[in-house]
Amino acid sequence: MNYEEMKNIVLEQSAKDMMCDKNDFLKNEITVVSMAEHEKSQNRGNKKSIPSKLFCNLVYFGTGLVCTVDSKIYDKVKNLLETQLDKTELYRSFEPDFIYKLNEILLPYEIKINCMANFCLPSKNFFNKILPEPKIQNFSYKFFYDKEISSLYEEKGFDSALDYGSCISENPKIRKDKIALVAYVDNKIVGIAACTDDCDSMWQIGIDVVPEFRGKNIASFLVNKLSHKIFENGKVPYYCTAWSNISSRNTAIKAGFKPAWVEIASVEW
Repeated sequence: MNYEEMKNIVLEQSAKDMMCDKNDFLKNEITVVSMAEHEKSQNRGNKKSIPSKLFCNLVYFGTGLVCTVDSKIYDKVKNLLETQLDKTELYRSFEPDFIYKLNEILLPYEIKINCMANFCLPSKNFFNKILPEPKIQNFSYKFFYDKEISSLYEEKGFDSALDYGSCISENPKIRKDKIALVAYVDNKIVGIAACTDDCDSMWQIGIDVVPEFRGKNIASFLVNKLSHKIFENGKVPYYCTAWSNISSRNTAIKAGFKPAWVEIASVEW
């Protein structure tokens, strides 16, 4: 898989998530998609981390802005986007001033924008980027696959890496841990990077390192090595960070990733 093939896979998947055409992300325009009541439960191939029911979601890859909304607020949101945004500055739809205006439309329905995330993808030179092991005495690592990962669920405090219980769940609708890469020092777990099968083509990476071993290149090493393993399985690795988690974003960049797109959404947890 090369960089262009990977990018195309991601755009096609995002189009399924947002019920649009993949080219909508590439044109310098605003696309607003109305989601009717009968469409909220259909299986459109969206990622398991994306609810079937979208009330107000915005996705931006840096060119075209796509907004998928409930049909009840379609007209108001479309008018807001088209009258309050300059097409040369669509990134401003993710700034606080615009989000406040968007929430004014959502609040009568007791809903608001409550999820903001940055997403990273491997960069063009990632395939030639293999990080060395951290220079830590008695450092080692081990891969776990599928149900083998259940043995790690006894280890607490790795909530960003593991979806506890998922790999042994029989529920086909939830995402499952597929591969975990565990770092050890003196045979004790000091970090875990793992990925979930968010959809058929893309697996999401999470990472946790115990506090006393942070800043020692463990996180970036695990993310890089796990990502290469994901590619070996024919899937695209992707990495999500909270809006203001600078440390996590720096880990992704150090592991060979780069910022690729952003999302905000009203999510019913």
